[in-house]
Amino acid sequence: MAEQSNTIDVGEVRTNGLRLWCAKEALRQAEKRIDAELDALGKFMNRAISCIGWSTTFTAALLATAVQYHSWVLLIASVVAFLAALISVPIIWPRKWGQPGDDAGYIMSMPYQTELEMTENLATRAETTTKQNEQILSRMAKYLLISSLLLIASVLLAAPKAIMLVHTIS
Repeated sequence: MAEQSNTIDVGEVRTNGLRLWCAKEALRQAEKRIDAELDALGKFMNRAISCIGWSTTFTAALLATAVQYHSWVLLIASVVAFLAALISVPIIWPRKWGQPGDDAGYIMSMPYQTELEMTENLATRAETTTKQNEQILSRMAKYLLISSLLLIASVLLAAPKAIMLVHTIS
């Protein structure tokens, strides 16, 4: 029977390679966060496009009805729905967005002498990118919330008048 070792592999240690491992892991984690932020960006943009579509459709319907029946309530509701669409536009507008990875030219021109120094620098740049992306996503979330609330408000504002018009027409 083979003799078993009582030594446990603890990975890298402070005196031998831990700093490089930390730098590589920090870079890996930052790139994962950037990927997740990119996914969230796509979802925000899809929701904004949906909100713009519904708001524009609702604006047109309310405006046509407001003009036909001379209704100030429906006119105001159409303006509120239009504002919902306008507030969603910045979400889909192109912006400077941090992507995963780095430019090859930048990496090749880095003045550092060791893999450790280069990896630490790349990890720090990736962390800066995630923070910038988080600020953009935070603003987008606020715009989308305001837009959604305005769209809901326009529906609630128009509903009683629309119901009254339906009963009048019938």
